[in-house]
Amino acid sequence: MKTTNTAVREEIARAIKVGGLNSKHSFLTFAGILPINLPNGTRGVILPDAHVPAHNRRLFWAILQFLAKFQPDVMVSIGDWADIFALSRHPKALRPVTNPQGEFEEAKRLWDDVMEISGAAWSFMILGNHEDRVYRFLQDMAPQLGGIVDPLTREPFSFHAQMGYGPDDKVTFLYGTEERGGYEGGLLINNDLSLHHGIIVRPKPGASPLADMDRWAWSIAHGHTH
Repeated sequence: MKTTNTAVREEIARAIKVGGLNSKHSFLTFAGILPINLPNGTRGVILPDAHVPAHNRRLFWAILQFLAKFQPDVMVSIGDWADIFALSRHPKALRPVTNPQGEFEEAKRLWDDVMEISGAAWSFMILGNHEDRVYRFLQDMAPQLGGIVDPLTREPFSFHAQMGYGPDDKVTFLYGTEERGGYEGGLLINNDLSLHHGIIVRPKPGASPLADMDRWAWSIAHGHTH
């Protein structure tokens, strides 16, 4: 006999609906604001601005302990999960050790840990301005590489491709549509709560999400301002 927890997870997986399509959620990537419907009682956790591998390891140990106890049904990274410092425009120290592939692999390893320990039915990774460093590096420094595609998927070089996830994994990557640094992709949950990385920055604490809420006329949860 199935446990209640397993039955709830299966129901949540079935209940995730894509706006307008009325079908089971199955996208690996989505550009724009993705409308989803979740059943009452769904447990969710939002993780903002981790900047892996520059994350605080002691703090993440505590987060993993919490996830093991809380057992959320849905996990959302609200942007800047990965730092991608190696591809940034910021000045670097002399002879720095930069390893972009190592950054991708560390970000994937930690997300795999999050999903395994939480047991979540599905996860969403909203891309922020740091993940968008991959696109901006190609645009600014190596546009000649823009036409290179993965021979298996025919997709161009991208953040999600380097993370190594495929259509059968329990993750969806949410990109923007306006090419403004990864800020526009996000979720609209039950036509009420919007989750995205955010682009509005105000100096006063709490003013950034308030200005964002006024802009979108939805309840807002966003990252970016830390």
